[in-house]
Amino acid sequence: MGMTGGDGMKQDWLFALRSLRAHASGHALVVLVIAVGIAGSALAFGMLHEGLIRALPYERPDELYLFEHVNAESPVTRVSPLDAEDLRGALDWEQRFTTWAFEPRNSIATVGTEEGPKPATIAYVDGAFFGVAGVQAALGRGLGWADDEPGQDAVVVLSHRVWTRIFGADPSVVGRTVRVDGVANEVVGVMPPDFHLPTPEVDLFVPGSRMTEDMVPNLRQVRYRRAMLRVPTATSLDREVEEIESTLLAMEERYPDTNEGWTGARLVPLRDELVAGYRDGVVFLTVVTLLLLLVVASAVGALQTARTSGRGRELAVRMSLGADRVRVARQLVFESMTLAGIGGILGFGLAVLLGPLASDFASETMGLSADVRPDLVVAGFTAAVSVVTGALFGLMPALGVLRAPPGAFLGGARSGAGGFRRGLGLLVVAETSLAMVLLVGTGLMLRSVQSLLNVDPGFESEDVWTVRYRLPMEGDFAQLASDRDRVLAIAREVPGVSAVGGSKTGLLEGGGEPYRFSVGTAGGAPVEVTPDAGTLLVLPGFFEALGVDFVSGRAFTAADPRSTVVVNRAFAERHWPGGDAVGRSLGMGSTRFTITGVVESLRDMGLRNGEASAVYANAASFPRLSLFLYVRTEPGVSIEPTLRAIEAEFPGMAAISTRRVSDVLDAEVARPRWLARVSSGFGVLALLLAALGVYGVIAQAVQRRRGDIAVRIALGASPRRVVGEQMRAGLGLLVVGTAIGGVGAVVLGRVIASLLFGVEPVDPLSFATAAVVILSAGAAAALIPSVRASRVDPAGVIREE
Repeated sequence: MGMTGGDGMKQDWLFALRSLRAHASGHALVVLVIAVGIAGSALAFGMLHEGLIRALPYERPDELYLFEHVNAESPVTRVSPLDAEDLRGALDWEQRFTTWAFEPRNSIATVGTEEGPKPATIAYVDGAFFGVAGVQAALGRGLGWADDEPGQDAVVVLSHRVWTRIFGADPSVVGRTVRVDGVANEVVGVMPPDFHLPTPEVDLFVPGSRMTEDMVPNLRQVRYRRAMLRVPTATSLDREVEEIESTLLAMEERYPDTNEGWTGARLVPLRDELVAGYRDGVVFLTVVTLLLLLVVASAVGALQTARTSGRGRELAVRMSLGADRVRVARQLVFESMTLAGIGGILGFGLAVLLGPLASDFASETMGLSADVRPDLVVAGFTAAVSVVTGALFGLMPALGVLRAPPGAFLGGARSGAGGFRRGLGLLVVAETSLAMVLLVGTGLMLRSVQSLLNVDPGFESEDVWTVRYRLPMEGDFAQLASDRDRVLAIAREVPGVSAVGGSKTGLLEGGGEPYRFSVGTAGGAPVEVTPDAGTLLVLPGFFEALGVDFVSGRAFTAADPRSTVVVNRAFAERHWPGGDAVGRSLGMGSTRFTITGVVESLRDMGLRNGEASAVYANAASFPRLSLFLYVRTEPGVSIEPTLRAIEAEFPGMAAISTRRVSDVLDAEVARPRWLARVSSGFGVLALLLAALGVYGVIAQAVQRRRGDIAVRIALGASPRRVVGEQMRAGLGLLVVGTAIGGVGAVVLGRVIASLLFGVEPVDPLSFATAAVVILSAGAAAALIPSVRASRVDPAGVIREE
């Protein structure tokens, strides 16, 4: 009596387990390869899901758009508080338009604790911020318009991370008073852990009215705030933009001196902005991981197909005892699925173990602040990948059994091997082509990193330290300026210090203030310009400490009037081509700033962003709480004596961060370097798997044809000829795979073009190097079994046959 379908499948599973157990050592490598591939794909999918797929944790997130105020003549897209107020009133945006001021590297405050002041980032938000975002506080409440009225009691909302880091996740913190920059604030709320507006780096939220005139001039032409608008789903986006631009035109007529040209509006989906910093990196990691997973499937498929082709006698016996082809093919698929299942379980466990490291990697190298440890979603993905992978590499040997001619297996291992040989060839071509894509991607990333390392930042980094401080706000801004000057004076007095300077912003950390200047030209009336990199606020000694070269003129000193500036070469060449900018002046309102010198263009906007025009203003005219101190020491001299001397004078002002300037440069290339390392690792693994596939094909071919080879050698065929014949078979597969992979690499190059610097997506050197490496590795892999074939003992083999 025959077995039912369920009984038959059960018997197949049991037989698969017995077969795998009987050859456990031979399958260990297969399981390990599967586990590594699935672990990598699970972690990559975790990043992809957290960063690009999962819905934003806000009410109706698809309605949220960042508002950009556009002028064709300016790179600035931010809005001034005065323009924002006019837009809110004219368009009845009271409940759906919000603005904030936050720069992660500049918006630093100190929070008083029992252990002393601790640094925290601070965002200044208006009263509509939390309402427009559509989020409720985890504890207490958010901020409203009543909190944003000038003169109100100081209140603060904590982010979840600062609540955990500084306050130990104490729920009783709501209602307590904490000192922020020396000012008593009532804590009114704590935000949920997944609230990451405007960025995950925000620690404290305070009302925007707390930004005083001394901190940022409240002028219509000073555009520094980000803005967000909620657009109902039923509203036409084009119609909304038309209405905004009509209002902006009216504002231009009302304020011609400050709003000329500021008549454009752009609405950018919030998700696009939030993922902009890491989208390309996550996509790249996902693509290369999936490519590696396909290489793994191809390699395991080749191993399984080769193993099946060597099981001819076993399969022949089973068929002679009554097993039909479908049953045998299904048996092979079940074996493959079992292997994939075991590898999937191990891979998921490996992904769980590596999850914290992956989260740190995503945060430090790509700015993705998320927990990418596997969850139920990733577990489901892993299970699906395991099933698909098992089906993929189990399909080829099964098809070989189904397509073999009648009686093919009765002759043993050699009979009917053509189908398996063709299947192995296809799998090797697939492995080779995928390895080619990965190696080209690796080459492009490595070349990009090298190009970044070769960029001249415009300053020296050896023996220069940067120390970040938040100045104490005790008294008026005159006292603040005095404290800042005193910090520099103390540092200059430390033995072993050769130069000291300072600035409001850090090196390579983006532009400065978006100030607009009137520039006199030889052609007639002055023109209004905003430097591409903004206006950098620096203190006397800045250029000397960093070893910046001057094209002409000199740096301003403490003895110069405060209304002195330095411009860079890009700014000077743009506005006075062929002339000298030294001695010319820039106007801002009623103030005239005299240019004392022209410096080589620093990469203020980062190494990747080219030489942007910039103005360096004497920070003595602009009191700021943020201070980046730059200290050049004699070779081998530590920064510690300088830190101790400053702390002795200002005991409550600990350094927020202390770094070598060379480390700042290293951090600038950290992300592409890590991506290059990951792709390099995957590329090497793919290359090894492809070489293993070639080795397997040639080794199986030699094993099947031992008798034929022995006869040919007995008849006088030379070892070189035998080696050549076997090598040609393997190299032919490699050439085809490399050619197909080259086409795929062109596609990959287009995908990762935004991650590249100084190298084209279709880079001949990267393509040629990858091809040479693959062909060389494949040839080496093919040589071993080919040489072994030439050393066959004809008499011994013939006796065996």
